[in-house]
Amino acid sequence: MLLNPTLLYISALKRYRLSISCKEYMKTLQMKTIHFFKLAFLSIILLSIISSCEKDNPVEEEVKTKESILTSKNGWKLDEIRFLIDINLHYYHRYNRTNNTDNSDNDVIIFKDGGTGTYSFGTSGAIQTYPITWSFTNAEKTKMVMAITFTPAITYTFYCNDVEVAENMLFMNAYYTDQNGKNIFQIVRRTPVTETVPINQPANPSNSEQLLSQKTAGWKLNTIRSLTENVFSFYQRGATSGNTINSDDDVMIFNSNGSGSYSFRTTGAIQTYPITWTFKNSDKTKMEITINFAGTLLTLYCNDVEITNTDFFLNAYYINPGTGKYILQVARRAP
Repeated sequence: MLLNPTLLYISALKRYRLSISCKEYMKTLQMKTIHFFKLAFLSIILLSIISSCEKDNPVEEEVKTKESILTSKNGWKLDEIRFLIDINLHYYHRYNRTNNTDNSDNDVIIFKDGGTGTYSFGTSGAIQTYPITWSFTNAEKTKMVMAITFTPAITYTFYCNDVEVAENMLFMNAYYTDQNGKNIFQIVRRTPVTETVPINQPANPSNSEQLLSQKTAGWKLNTIRSLTENVFSFYQRGATSGNTINSDDDVMIFNSNGSGSYSFRTTGAIQTYPITWTFKNSDKTKMEITINFAGTLLTLYCNDVEITNTDFFLNAYYINPGTGKYILQVARRAP
């Protein structure tokens, strides 16, 4: 049977069109495939960049306020205290009892939200607990006022300075007046009641001697609080009011060989006397400074020493060689 030429032509035309459509389809499919792989590759690069950025910039942990740290603990027990009443120097250390003059094992403060809380203590018999109020009094939160109400008629108000708050440590110095009119000055370190080992002060830099001695012009006194024979003394450089003493010319120079000088002026010319100084522990948080006042030696026993390139902080006690009375002071110096 002969095939119709027209039908053969139509059939060939359909096959040609089908061939063209397949080629176009394959070409389109190929372009889509290439585009897909381009997008996939770009996505991998972007994910890699994002991952890298996340590693370089980890999510910051929530910064706790000093108030939240204080109130988050079940209480803050007394680890160490040094205080002066009249001419009597008192001392307590929870973990090193060699020189303890008092028992403060049950001394605990609980800080609650809203500026309230409790203070507990007791050396014998039942532990006594009393209500407190507390608040920070400056923007830096290094000053605090805390009041303990023992009876409706007796409230002690503590004026706290140099306050340091961390998750495992509360440090401050404070002064107050008791119901008998006695002025009391204390330096205190506390830890949460859950801590079972002493929390040591961070060590100072190994080159602390160099930090002190490289300031050849010396370290001037910026602030000092002291108590002697029931009299408070205070000085802050640049203050327009509140100072009870003038220490504008109070300067200590520390030489690298453990020598140096101490200069001050009350009236008349500036007086300068030689000193010797040394650190007394490996962490360099304790030191002794001896001033030679024309043959009369006065030794400052310094604790809680903190040294940076711009700041020198310590508390110290000493005996006035003229009166034989103890003096307790907290001082901060700067180059």
